[in-house]
Amino acid sequence: MSTLSEDLDEFGVDPRVADFMHRVAAGRNVHSQHVPKRYVSLRPDPRSFIAIYAHQAYVTIVVDTADANRVAAATPHARVERRKGPTTYLRVDAHALHSERVIHTATEALDWRAMGRRRRT
Repeated sequence: MSTLSEDLDEFGVDPRVADFMHRVAAGRNVHSQHVPKRYVSLRPDPRSFIAIYAHQAYVTIVVDTADANRVAAATPHARVERRKGPTTYLRVDAHALHSERVIHTATEALDWRAMGRRRRT
C-alpha cells in the first residue's frame, strides 16, 4: 500500500496541490489512491466514498448538492461543478489552495464522507 506522498509524487501534482493534500490529511487517518493519468483520491477510510480528488493543477472537493452554491460563495476561487448523479464538486485551482477556508471545506468533506454510507467492497 502506498502513502499519500508516494501517490502524489507518482502522479506529479503541482507542489501547491501536494502541500494542500498533506495539510488536509494531517493528524487524520485517511486513505489515498492514485488512479494513473486521472487523479489521487482521499477518503476517510477504504470503504468510504471519495472526499477530495487531487488533479495535477487543481483539486475537486465533494460537497452536498443542496449546499454547493453556499459553500462555493464562502470558499475563495471555488467553482461549482455539477455532474450526473447526486454529488457536486468544488473545483479550486492550485494558486488558491493556501486559503484556510479551502482547507476547512476539504476537512468538512472528509468528515461528511466519514459519516455517510459505505461502498460495497
